[in-house]
Order: sequence, then structure tokens, then C-alpha cells
Amino acid sequence: FGCDSLVITNTTLLPGDTTYLAGTSCDPAQTGTFTQTLSNSFGCDSLIITNIAYEELTLSLGEDLNILLGDSVQLEPVLNFYPDSISWQSVSSVSCSDCLDPYTQPLQTSFYQLTAWNSDGCIATDDVVVFVDNQADFFAPNIFSPNGDGINDNWLLFTGNSIEQIVDLHIFDRWGECVYLAQNILPNDSNSGWDGRYHGQEVNPEIYVYFATIRYINGREQIVKGDFTLIK
Repeated sequence: FGCDSLVITNTTLLPGDTTYLAGTSCDPAQTGTFTQTLSNSFGCDSLIITNIAYEELTLSLGEDLNILLGDSVQLEPVLNFYPDSISWQSVSSVSCSDCLDPYTQPLQTSFYQLTAWNSDGCIATDDVVVFVDNQADFFAPNIFSPNGDGINDNWLLFTGNSIEQIVDLHIFDRWGECVYLAQNILPNDSNSGWDGRYHGQEVNPEIYVYFATIRYINGREQIVKGDFTLIK
């Protein structure tokens, strides 16, 4: 007669055998050492010891981030496991919804949450905030010299990634007369700059005033103004 004990793991035990079954759990309340003695009608005993350990998954998206409007940033989580599946949650889109390290270019301050599961269904999650700075992102030269030498011959507003378009640009002389007007200017388009002429004639060296309406990529518009000096 055999003294076999069949357990749910389909492990066959002989009289006097001891086996250790190790496992992991997502629930700390289900961890610990569990013992069970199996006996048959012939008095054969088998001791089963099962060790259940808690596997703590960690996921970190790091500190909150700060960027300028128009810039993009890569989200780079750090995990202690290889996820079987992931899910990104945010009001702003990411470059790849099923990638661990996507890029994003939010138009406003945005909250991002990443949830990851391992092959056993255990879950880890973390979140990060990307703060978007809406400060004015342009440069207005204070001097230009339209003398035909190919250097600094046109005056224009130089813009950063946050600006979609210069809706209009007005330039006035000291008497308040508009000597230049342009509309719907693409960012950093040198062909749209002022060449220092009015009605085809070169203007006098002096201080000029500009007014411009700029439109950001998030739709916000802003009026900017200042002055510059034309020299020969």
C-alpha cells in the first residue's frame, strides 16, 4: 500500500516527507507561514508548509516638473518590476499611451497618473504634476541697422515655442505715424520684418515704438509693446 497525499498543487508526498511551497501575495494580510498535516487511513502523515511572502511593488514618477509653454518633457517612471500592463491617466495627451516613458507637451498645468500591473495582477501607482509657465516668450531687439550689409537689416520679434503667431505688428515713428503694419506673421519669419522703409523711402534714424498682438499655442492672446532705435 502507498502512503501518498495529493495536494491541490498536484505534488505527490511519501510518508515522512516535508515540502515547502513558496508564494507571493498582493495583500499583506494573506502573508505568513501555513502548515497542514495530511493523514490517510494507514496512519501515514505528510506535513505541508507553505510560505506566503508579501511582494511590494514600487513605482515612482519622481518630483513634479516645471516647463515653459511650448516645451515638451519626458515622463520617466522608476519601477522595481517589469509591468505586464500599464495605464496613463491625464487631461493632456502623451505621445504613447502604452509606453513607460512617453513625452507630453501640455498647454496647461496637468496631472499625470500611471498605474502598472505585474503578471500576478498586483498593482502599483504614482502621479506627477507638470507645471506650465505661461510667461511671455519673445525677444524684441532694441537696435537695428538697415544699411544693406546683411546683418541686422530687418527688425522683427523673435519668438519661442510657446507662440503660435504674431496676429499683428504696428511700428510708429515719434510723431505717432504708423510706418509699418503686418498681420498673421509666422514665428521668426524674417521676410515679415521691417526693412526700415516707409512708402519705399528710408526713414530717419531715431527711436520707434512697436505694438504687437501675439497668440500662444494654447489660444491666449497678449498685447506687447516697446521701443527700439534705428541706426545707420
